Amino acid sequence: MSYLRQRLAAEDQAKALARRLKVKGRPVDVVQIAEMLGINIQVVPLDDELSGMAFTKSGSKFIIVNAAHHMNRRRFTISHEIAHHVLHSEELSGKVHVDKTIFARNSRSTTGEDLFEVEANAFAAELLMPRNELRKVGQIDVNDDDRVAQLAREFRVSSAAMAVRIENLVHRNSNGA
Repeated sequence: MSYLRQRLAAEDQAKALARRLKVKGRPVDVVQIAEMLGINIQVVPLDDELSGMAFTKSGSKFIIVNAAHHMNRRRFTISHEIAHHVLHSEELSGKVHVDKTIFARNSRSTTGEDLFEVEANAFAAELLMPRNELRKVGQIDVNDDDRVAQLAREFRVSSAAMAVRIENLVHRNSNGA
């Protein structure tokens, strides 16, 4: 499956989850979503390069988030780790999934080599910055730093995450997806 199709499939699953849980508006309460899914969140100090972890132990689901990171980054990390629980639950059984970089567009995730991360990033982006909500604000120029920052504040995400989301939506639309 192509990189774009992986992203779209993950976004569709995020949309389905949001519908099922009746998630509306912005900013999305990712802690409440985790609670509704029976996922325990622990915010603890970690090395700066560690964003979060997802695992299942004795039938209980956990997300560990780096307390040292900005709240917006923690929100994305929680969404990303929720994605691992929703999309990759079998792979989490008996092991800990550690994320060192969230929302990074490194060579492995860009080329689709690390499909778990491609999917988790797309899921998290759709959950936090739903395409339908972004459409309501109209055309957005990714180079308009002030507008991107304003939207990032409204959705409670980083400006970098918002810029990547806008770029991905523009790319998606240009491909007819």
